[in-house]
Amino acid sequence: MADPTGTNLTSAKAIAADATNPVLYELRLAERVQQLRTDHDNPVLASQVSAPASTTTTLTAAQSGSVVLMAPNAAIVVLPAPSVGLNFIILSSGAYATATSYVRTDVGTSLYRGGHSAKNGGDCNIPGSTDDRAEFGSGTQHGDHIEVICISTTEWFVRGIASSAASITYSDGGS
Repeated sequence: MADPTGTNLTSAKAIAADATNPVLYELRLAERVQQLRTDHDNPVLASQVSAPASTTTTLTAAQSGSVVLMAPNAAIVVLPAPSVGLNFIILSSGAYATATSYVRTDVGTSLYRGGHSAKNGGDCNIPGSTDDRAEFGSGTQHGDHIEVICISTTEWFVRGIASSAASITYSDGGS
């Protein structure tokens, strides 16, 4: 922001002046609103990972923030070792046809917490105390998805939207 006082204040001095000068405060606020508008108009695009049918796709920590397009019919996605803050969106790229696809944690001691909602208003499934696998089963439609966010060294928070309550279920896969 240009310094309206003409005194060429440093950032720290300008911020301190903002607290005491309503004009500077309003200018900073207007600048921040414009920045948010620009950020919204020019979002950072997430990288994309494909998880083809009948294959296993193992994600890495470097892929955190990616959208994973998981094919129906026996696609398997394996999350990386838990590290707080890692996150992925797993999206079904088609409707169920012949076999369940699933997302599993790296080991059976890394577990899911949370749950997802159903678009049809039905009760959704939530992970049990030992569940380490999210299964996209026979009710899955194109666009059903979950987001997984690592919240500890042993837990992934999961949330998402499914076509029906039976579309996405959770199980102890014993991985």
